[in-house]
Amino acid sequence: MTQAQRDKLSIIQHYLYYNPTVLYAPNGTAADKIIEKANTTIAFVDLISNYATVWLNISRRMHAYLHEEKTARNLQLVKKENMEFRHSRENSSW
Repeated sequence: MTQAQRDKLSIIQHYLYYNPTVLYAPNGTAADKIIEKANTTIAFVDLISNYATVWLNISRRMHAYLHEEKTARNLQLVKKENMEFRHSRENSSW
């Protein structure tokens, strides 16, 4: 997220939580564009929040999996095979 997006988000957050007011404007005015943009921004923030929640859950599961004993052994075997492969390629003539 860019600094400009963070700044806009902090303004929206301030108005949502610290100064909640309902503004009125008749339909068909420039206020409709502002409301549409605000709704788009809020939907974007909601989407990012959902992705962050999903990623957090996945990263917890990945962390647990990577710390299982059998996973550690498998990773060691993969590292060993990788080292042996690199060593054999260095020693090969072609």
